[in-house]
Amino acid sequence: MHHGHRPPQRGGGHCPYRRKTPEQHTRPRLDRRAAASGTGFGSAWLRAESAIGPLLVGWIVDNFGISYVFTVFAAAALIGGLITIVFAIETKGRALEEHSP
Repeated sequence: MHHGHRPPQRGGGHCPYRRKTPEQHTRPRLDRRAAASGTGFGSAWLRAESAIGPLLVGWIVDNFGISYVFTVFAAAALIGGLITIVFAIETKGRALEEHSP
């Protein structure tokens, strides 16, 4: 394993001699509490869905057939989309701190 200077990669990779723009030096201004709560909620939802999803698919296939699996998940996506349209807050062009908890 080499710990020294890494030569530039071919094919448009990282070039250590290229100058950075001011935007590349600034860190994003995110409210850590809001970012952490969003990450935590997303992680919890992913774990719950990972546990429930396979059980739900098996139950639907066993009781109704394979075609209903797609119907149920399409309905879930539609309901999620409608909830987002109705309750989501538009954040385009706004700072995170304006609407964070």
